[in-house]
Amino acid sequence: MSPAEAFSTSIFFNSTPRQYAAAVGATLFALLIAAAMMPVAGGYTVYLVLPAAVAFSAVCCGLGPSVVAIAVALFGVRYWFINPSRSLSIPDGPTINWHPRVCGRVGSRRGPLGKENRANIEALRQSLGNLEERLGERSAELDIANQGLGDLNRQAFAIAR
Repeated sequence: MSPAEAFSTSIFFNSTPRQYAAAVGATLFALLIAAAMMPVAGGYTVYLVLPAAVAFSAVCCGLGPSVVAIAVALFGVRYWFINPSRSLSIPDGPTINWHPRVCGRVGSRRGPLGKENRANIEALRQSLGNLEERLGERSAELDIANQGLGDLNRQAFAIAR
């Protein structure tokens, strides 16, 4: 018997449907145990119980059923134990991993955008300088007006005495 045949043959189950049923059953049983233990032991129990079910599937059922057990385990964890608020949704833009070619094309367009940004920044600096000049003029006008009000107050107090 070759190593590949020895690795793929089961130890305890004779027929292929029984092997797959035992592997899926062990994985579903592990998911149920993890769900029952979650209030007591926390959410990490699933990561302790499922490897045991997958190991059982690999040892007792063979390679094919253990791969199916891994798929059932991943599906169960994804849609049963992870917060369901967005578990069935399609990932939005920021969570999608972009292909390097797309990133390269976007990156090549940074040159003209950088020039536009520099021009916009320079325009903002000029407008900030204009605002500072106007603020200085307005402050000088307010100082003159405050001096006039101070003079009026002194005259009003002098007359009132």
